[in-house]
Amino acid sequence: MLFAVLDTNSDKSVDLTEFMRKASAAHIKLDNDELKSLFRLLDTNNSGSITFAELVEQFAGYNTAHIVKAMQGLLAKSKMDPEQYFKQNCNQDKNKNQMTNHEFTKLVKNLYSKAVAIEIAHIYRHFDKGNKGYVTRQDWLHVIASGISETSY
Repeated sequence: MLFAVLDTNSDKSVDLTEFMRKASAAHIKLDNDELKSLFRLLDTNNSGSITFAELVEQFAGYNTAHIVKAMQGLLAKSKMDPEQYFKQNCNQDKNKNQMTNHEFTKLVKNLYSKAVAIEIAHIYRHFDKGNKGYVTRQDWLHVIASGISETSY
């Protein structure tokens, strides 16, 4: 919906003029230089316009911290041991030390059902330290435990 509002001429991309016009109409409290900087940040391929995919990709990245924090909160609230939760959701590795992308996706959806595929992909990259292609128990605990005190579970 945000993209449709920004894309005033319905050409499936938002150029700087459209972006500045809509930001001004929405009374966004950024000056012109700040708006141009935001535009450049969203225009990840430097094409001079923002596509729907670029907008979604950028917002999914920003949303990662929020979703991870929500997952931490749910684990703490349930008093579930994060390590045990990892092991329960880690089925392919007999030692329960590595989680596949598919297993991780299911784990995230169980904890935060509102997460969509692109958000889960960002979260996966956040957990998969070193871009190994799987999430280790240590990766999981490092990220999850950073927001949960030991006394929470």
